Amino acid sequence: MPPRHPLFSVLPPKEIVFGVIEKLGIHIQQVFTRDQLPLETAIDIIGVLESYYFPCKSADLFADLNEKRIITILRQCLKVHNYTLKGRETTRNGRKVVNYIIAKEETDQLDEPIVVSFH
Repeated sequence: MPPRHPLFSVLPPKEIVFGVIEKLGIHIQQVFTRDQLPLETAIDIIGVLESYYFPCKSADLFADLNEKRIITILRQCLKVHNYTLKGRETTRNGRKVVNYIIAKEETDQLDEPIVVSFH
């Protein structure tokens, strides 16, 4: 039996997670900011993921959705599928802005086991 995840009662399927991301207008390896998330649309779209969380976690996380919480939800859902949502702070016109990008996590695990034999 696989270990339980601390956030999710059932892991959100990859197709659902990437469908939500696509509806938000975000693409893998594309830089975006919180300001580019359409908040009203995002709140409706991101609600699809609420049913995958444990009730005690979803009550806190989905109670008062804003851009920061939407980024957190996306980060958590991507992580279970070996993707990461990286943020990098920059300055534009004297204002701090965080640029985000979705990237595949590099894992140390190999697809094929290594067999060493000594003769």
